[in-house]
Amino acid sequence: SQLAVMVISDRISAFDCIWHGENGLNGVPCKGAALNAISNHWFKLFREKGLADSHILDIPHPLVWIVQKARPVMIEAISRQYITGSMWRSYSKGEREFCGLQIPDGLNNNQKLPELLITPSTKGILKGIPGVPEVDDVNISRLDIENNFKAFNFSSPDDIAKYEKLLKEGFQVISEALADLDQIFVDTKFEFGYVRDKSGKEKLIYMDEVGTPDSSRIWDGPSFRDSGKVIEKSKEGFRQLLL
Repeated sequence: SQLAVMVISDRISAFDCIWHGENGLNGVPCKGAALNAISNHWFKLFREKGLADSHILDIPHPLVWIVQKARPVMIEAISRQYITGSMWRSYSKGEREFCGLQIPDGLNNNQKLPELLITPSTKGILKGIPGVPEVDDVNISRLDIENNFKAFNFSSPDDIAKYEKLLKEGFQVISEALADLDQIFVDTKFEFGYVRDKSGKEKLIYMDEVGTPDSSRIWDGPSFRDSGKVIEKSKEGFRQLLL
């Protein structure tokens, strides 16, 4: 497979915009190195626990990855353990269907859900998929994926269940590790892709980033447990500031 060099910066983005600070500040100092280290920690743990490989082959510098180029699955695979954020905003307006899932009545903001939910959205602008608007990051259902698996870059329909399994297993690994630190893993985004192994066989892997404060919501456990107060350990506080 082809290789690529990924260079991660300290820039901070939200709502598809790159944000700059006062006095020429371009991002958050040391943010890139921190996110690199966090992602690599989880990717390594996934591999050690026998889940799947990632695209990372080497880390020659805190801001640099040498990666195996992958054919991406065109889905941002979001998993949610609590109802909050955009899901709560839709729910509070009376919507009870989210990404094709039926959500029960009587839930409160920031409440733990009965089970982990997978609420996928499109990665990029996908054209020609019936019922899926041609805009970036639009919510989709599992049925959308099943009926158009090739358009989402899956090699076979069976791989849909495989990506869901890897998502749930990865979420559990991170959630349990953070729980040991008395932190709550609220929701996160996974991305997947295909590479070929040494024998030339195609395999599904984790890619992009995983479990970082940029791609996840993480809450302080003691504060939430004792008073119900949400103290964000993620970029969500910055996003809320912009709303």
